[in-house]
Amino acid sequence: MSVAELYMESRNPQASRQQGLFPCWLTAAVLILLIFTGNVLASSHGPHLFELQPEMDSEVMTPYMQVLEDPDSTLSFADVQKPYWQNRFSHIHNNQTAHGVSSSAWWIRIDVANNSDENVDWILEALHNITDYIDVYQLDASGNVSAQQLGDHRPYAINNLPSESFSFPLNTPAGEQQTIYLRFNFEHAGVINLYLEASTPEAYVQKQHIQGIWLGIFLGAAILVMVYTLFLMLSIREKPYFWYLLYASAAVVMYLALSGLGYRYIWGFTPTLADAIPHFAIVAFYSLAIQFSRSFLDTDKQAPNWTPYCCFCWG
Repeated sequence: MSVAELYMESRNPQASRQQGLFPCWLTAAVLILLIFTGNVLASSHGPHLFELQPEMDSEVMTPYMQVLEDPDSTLSFADVQKPYWQNRFSHIHNNQTAHGVSSSAWWIRIDVANNSDENVDWILEALHNITDYIDVYQLDASGNVSAQQLGDHRPYAINNLPSESFSFPLNTPAGEQQTIYLRFNFEHAGVINLYLEASTPEAYVQKQHIQGIWLGIFLGAAILVMVYTLFLMLSIREKPYFWYLLYASAAVVMYLALSGLGYRYIWGFTPTLADAIPHFAIVAFYSLAIQFSRSFLDTDKQAPNWTPYCCFCWG
């Protein structure tokens, strides 16, 4: 060490020691950052295996799903088994299962394992119940494939389970690992939502009972309001009651369409109505809400300057 260095160290020994330790701290920070980054990448891109349990109640499948978009809707189940397409499956980021309006076919791959000593019966449920076609393929360890097909362009009678959603009963033997493939597709284009849940039969039945109670309460209350409004309209004979009756009727039809009750009990026999009624009901609901508000508030007299900007002028 030179005389100048000894002099500088004697003037500021603490700074000299900190300068000597700085590279060590920098190295440690870089190592920690690399380790953390590696764990994040492994968790986001590594395999996710869903372990089946004897009791499952609406387990969200999003973290275990891998997705492949088929823009031309030409890939078959045999095609997606090829290594080229297998490598193109990717995990869902930020739990984003909705993909907007799409004409593509969407494939989902889920690896499941039954590590228990007993067979596990379970149900895979697709809650977006206005999808035209949903195909499920169950591939076991021996290479055997079983297929199920649902969707509102298919008759409701082919459903294996009485439900407003699209539910697929599955079985996984003890100690076996399986791969589940699903294909979502619309005949032309539609709103794609790949959200899935898994339940055991007991939990699924309990959920259906509770859901049926709430559906019945809401539908019964809506019909009661409609009947009450009808009598008021016939006795008082004022326009707001007429528009409210139509508005409430549109709300009930939209509810039937979006809840799946309409497909299950009313128009499940024809794909044309299954496609048209949900869109018509949504448009009618919001249109009649505007018209009822306009009639109830009497905007023709109270705010005549706003009337030309209203999209409905039915009086």
